[in-house]
Amino acid sequence: MSDQDQDHQGFRPYEKLHMHEPPTTSGHQEALPAPKPDLWASPSVLGLFGFALTTMCIGLSATGNLGIDGVPGLAMAAAFGGTGQFIGGLIALRKGEIFSGTVFCCYGCFWWSVFIMDVVMVKFFEMPPKQNDMLIFWWMWTLVTITFLISSWKHGYGICATFIILIIAFFMLDIKQHLAIHDINNEDWNRATGWIIFLCGLCAWATGTAVMTNNQYGRVIIPLSH
Repeated sequence: MSDQDQDHQGFRPYEKLHMHEPPTTSGHQEALPAPKPDLWASPSVLGLFGFALTTMCIGLSATGNLGIDGVPGLAMAAAFGGTGQFIGGLIALRKGEIFSGTVFCCYGCFWWSVFIMDVVMVKFFEMPPKQNDMLIFWWMWTLVTITFLISSWKHGYGICATFIILIIAFFMLDIKQHLAIHDINNEDWNRATGWIIFLCGLCAWATGTAVMTNNQYGRVIIPLSH
């Protein structure tokens, strides 16, 4: 989720296309056309905020002691964490940013899958997910998060911290689901998991704020991103 474009291997397209062309009648190669300006702004702030606000809402509702239900979080999961973040991922991929593009698209799909399981499958198909199904779900997303964590180190302190907290949150969700399969409801563990999820969203929000602020002022104001 960095504003820096990814490095590419090999020749640039124009070099690869023209390096063996014969000279023109004047003895000189034709001038290469000027590269087109990139009209797409970086989607980093959009993607980070979509992830952050949805995660904070879900985390607060998961604490279980603030009187907050899951309605705001599920609405955000569909609108902002799902759709908004996924759009940000498509823009990042369009700009050649493989890390941020894949991250935003993946977690956009993650929030949409949460909304589908908790709302669509329950309300319209009367098929709530089983405990073992949810365990597989959390395991799969734990693996994906490990992949992103490995590459997060080169994208700034904020991104790295977000993924460290996120992998902790997924491990805690894995354990919570194991306990639920054995009919164990540990309220202290559930509450701690909710706060870790909220902290992850808060870190993503701070990173998005740093990206926006540093970009607008043209220098490092908040040293959480490149």
